[in-house]
Amino acid sequence: MTEKAGFSLTTVSRSPYHRGFEMTMTNGYTVSVQFGPGSISSVKNFALDEPISLDTIDEKVENAEIMVFASDGKAIPFKSNGEVSKGHVSPDELVGILTWVMRREVENESADKT
Repeated sequence: MTEKAGFSLTTVSRSPYHRGFEMTMTNGYTVSVQFGPGSISSVKNFALDEPISLDTIDEKVENAEIMVFASDGKAIPFKSNGEVSKGHVSPDELVGILTWVMRREVENESADKT
């Protein structure tokens, strides 16, 4: 069953270390954009037991960690690194990933062109 297209926040309600959002396209693919502590991004990383507050977390970061999920929920590896997540993705690079995801109709492809 395909999840309804739209946006969802991945915030402290899911984990104290999530900062980001997910987008589900009409084709059922989902893109996760994370930039909280523990993510592979330019945000300051914290120990898992270190308290996080608005005083200690970056309000804006230069890049984020991205994951792409097929309509069946399976993570799609990136061709450029062979991993299911790609770190330090800039806003410009994210647009390319979103375009690729939006155009998907076939499963089992890599989530970037490189």
